[in-house]
Amino acid sequence: MKSKKILLIIIIFIIINLVFCNKKKLTKSYLPIDMNSTWGSDDSTYVIIIPTNEMNKEAEKEISETAKRMFARFKIITDVEALEQNLSLKNIVAYGTQAGNLWLNKYFKKLPIKIAPNKIMADREITGSNLRLISVWFNPLNQDKSLMIYTAQQVEDIPKIHYVLHGETQYVIASGKTVLRASFYTNNDGIWKFSDIPDFNFPEISKEEMYNDYDSFVKIVEEVFPMNEVNKEIYGIDIDELLIDNRKKIEDCNSTIEFVQLLKKTITYCRGSHFWLDCSGRREYFNGFVENDSYLISDLYQKYFRLNSKVLQLYIPLFYFDGDYYFKYDISLKDIEIKKGSKLSKLNGKTPDEIIERAVDFEQYFSWDYSLKKNISTIFPYFLNPDSVEVIFFEIENPKGENISFTMDKNDSFSITYSQRDESYKTLYLKKDKILYIKLPEMNENLINDLQLNWRFEFVNRLKA
Repeated sequence: MKSKKILLIIIIFIIINLVFCNKKKLTKSYLPIDMNSTWGSDDSTYVIIIPTNEMNKEAEKEISETAKRMFARFKIITDVEALEQNLSLKNIVAYGTQAGNLWLNKYFKKLPIKIAPNKIMADREITGSNLRLISVWFNPLNQDKSLMIYTAQQVEDIPKIHYVLHGETQYVIASGKTVLRASFYTNNDGIWKFSDIPDFNFPEISKEEMYNDYDSFVKIVEEVFPMNEVNKEIYGIDIDELLIDNRKKIEDCNSTIEFVQLLKKTITYCRGSHFWLDCSGRREYFNGFVENDSYLISDLYQKYFRLNSKVLQLYIPLFYFDGDYYFKYDISLKDIEIKKGSKLSKLNGKTPDEIIERAVDFEQYFSWDYSLKKNISTIFPYFLNPDSVEVIFFEIENPKGENISFTMDKNDSFSITYSQRDESYKTLYLKKDKILYIKLPEMNENLINDLQLNWRFEFVNRLKA
């Protein structure tokens, strides 16, 4: 069984290789697909530019210290030095306000985002006078190199800018730690604008190649996939019939991405815990299985599928517990406040279970609740509403049991207040007394007289006992 699982994982790497690497080569887009993709393994290609022209010199000093702390392994230079050097072969990280970083001031106007004293203008205007902006762009001296920008309206908001959650998009606008907008750029006929998804560039394959690749995929599954009988018993899935039926659907595939979506959907329904469409890491023992081009396209495809599964660009952090979905953080929309621990009852009249069942064709990361025998997912936000609608009608039950309903326009966005790291115990097992304590959302631990402040000490002593 162990050898079969190892072979099964290798299947995934071969599939990527089959579909893409023996066909047309990937044409690299010069704008990084997101902020995370700007980081590589060669430290010598990176340079950090810190400001020298900020009005607040104390904040300027703090920016310098932040840069040294975050990027100690990279070369750090001032904006004045940057203007005097040829940085065309460098990936650049620039800190500072537009006026305070002289190098950034020279090139920031090339971005479609505009910063004003009382707002930041992207695909929508975000009003405020203490806004932060984190954005990826390309090195203005060389489009094959990247530029990461950490800026704000006020220089005082830059030293702690890394506390803002960022990485999965091309730009983030925030107030304090609260993300107000996170999205992408797109190039239409040479003009940079904004988009809910980034530009992708996938190679195309012929219909004959699709059939050949699918047959190779089926052959490997038949030889090494160990879950046929188990899945038939638990989920009622006949994998042999599934493979035959999905082959017929290739006739309706008009692009490489549609074919790969069919492969991914087939893999999803096979329900193998180590079975997904992905690409291996660059390790020596994978040599011969994966070509270099597959590495270039794998992350792009995963991001494409993830973003296109999310019809409405709406993110709500939820967690699943005992059949239901709850809000993980406090969120707000205009004058509406939703406390963490509130239960999501319905969206547009559909329960979370109904939405997930409709989305099962498009998402691979489903888990299975064996007690309730249903699909569940901890990344529910990616497919909140598969229908194309203009508004979303929320029905929520707050921690007090009160029902709340409101309507959200699809162009609106939530403000999310991310919780600070809490070092106190959320669970406590008193081994001697055989008591499991679980701190639920909105629970006031002061009401529990038997548990004193020093939980950690009590926990250790009871375990020793």
